[in-house]
Amino acid sequence: RRPLVFKEILDYKPDVACLQEVDESAFNLLLQPGLLEFGIHGVFTSKAGRVKEGSATFWRGDRFRLVDRDEMELRAYFPKDASKKAIDIAPMGPALRPMLESSPALCEALQKVGTVAQLTLLAPTGPASTWGDARPLCVINT
Repeated sequence: RRPLVFKEILDYKPDVACLQEVDESAFNLLLQPGLLEFGIHGVFTSKAGRVKEGSATFWRGDRFRLVDRDEMELRAYFPKDASKKAIDIAPMGPALRPMLESSPALCEALQKVGTVAQLTLLAPTGPASTWGDARPLCVINT
């Protein structure tokens, strides 16, 4: 699969590419250094828990530069159970109240998810005439 990933990214020449289920050592030892040779930069975010895989976002260095990055463990935003109190205090609880109250098992399932959202803020590079009224790009990869 690794040679195919390189081939796809290099053949399509995307400005930004998001990959999921990336092995952490494959990112560090192969993908990041290998793609950097072609001017493609990248960041990696691990899933929550003991899993050694996660998400990787890559971008062309001649088109973008990294401004900032952050990670959000998604289960932290959902209630731990379907009680009114838990829904009220969870960051996403009130917005999802009807769905969570109609399916209490969903709360339990969401707590088992190890997904971490990777947020990458990129700014355009190059002469202003190339980009016109270009604005930063926020990429969210899960």
